[in-house]
Amino acid sequence: MGMPPGHVAKHGHAFDGKPSPTYRSWHKMRQRCNNPNDMGYASYGGRGIKHDPRWSDYRKFLADMGKRPDGRTLDRIDNEGDYCAANCRWATKAEQDNNKKQTQLWELPDGTVMPQRAAALAMGNHENTLMRWKREGKVLQRDEDKVWLYPQRKTN
Repeated sequence: MGMPPGHVAKHGHAFDGKPSPTYRSWHKMRQRCNNPNDMGYASYGGRGIKHDPRWSDYRKFLADMGKRPDGRTLDRIDNEGDYCAANCRWATKAEQDNNKKQTQLWELPDGTVMPQRAAALAMGNHENTLMRWKREGKVLQRDEDKVWLYPQRKTN
């Protein structure tokens, strides 16, 4: 995807013959939505995810989203929604991991809902511990200021 040495891109987002991180994010988003030969197409364009038609023009994407901050990538807030200014953000890897379709959400006794990893951290446990407790049929209960997990009581 590099450009010839000395090439100056129309959009001004290429340095030393390489597209900027913002441009690469835009390009990858368009490929996932529009190119049936792209590895990610089946999960995006193939299931109806589109991008805002305005975003066919990189400059309009850049005007809506701004430059990509270091350590962040393009993320759709609602994974069933299209790529558009109202549904996109520059997210960290942790934010993206928590926003996947397969992310397991947990409701804590105080009513707070959070991804499994965050719930485990909030309870001072490892994520694998929560997964094991779930398999074993343990339930969340509240005891004073701490969250405890107790085995379900079997009624005979």
